[in-house]
Amino acid sequence: MITISKFKDEDVRATEELRLATWKVAYKGIVDQEYLDYIHVKEEKLEGLKTFANNEKTIFFIAKDEDKIVGFISGKDMLNDDKDFEADLSGIYILPDYHGQGIGKKLVKPFLEALIKRGINNSSIVVFSENASSIGFYKKLGAEYIKTIDVEIPSGGGRFYKADVMAFKDVKACLKLLA
Repeated sequence: MITISKFKDEDVRATEELRLATWKVAYKGIVDQEYLDYIHVKEEKLEGLKTFANNEKTIFFIAKDEDKIVGFISGKDMLNDDKDFEADLSGIYILPDYHGQGIGKKLVKPFLEALIKRGINNSSIVVFSENASSIGFYKKLGAEYIKTIDVEIPSGGGRFYKADVMAFKDVKACLKLLA
């Protein structure tokens, strides 16, 4: 049975390993293979992830199947940061063997509830333009296309990739789609 809970420090290594494993599958053919072959868990990245996760502006939930972390969602409150959106959904990552089981929706629900609890009305999402399955997923949940931008992956060899900025323009309305 899949359970959703808040991120804890002891989840950091499994969460980072999951992120990298999903990158290698989800972004094959989108991101340079050389980069995907190179990425690996780095101790300093784990400390940075803990710092991010424990920031009061961060919203971070994990999905577990028994004791195994099989997915996560993370983002941050950007209220009062002089940005176009009040929050950013940084990403949803789910192990490929668990796709199609509704875990993404189970993760989005508490994320949107946390935004509403903080008085946040909208959230941006940045998705590689070639990642049709993720774009389709977010659209089903009420996200709308805003624009296409160029993004550079840190340590990715200085290459830029096309990404779509999408948004939940009304998080309460999007939450109702999950009911």
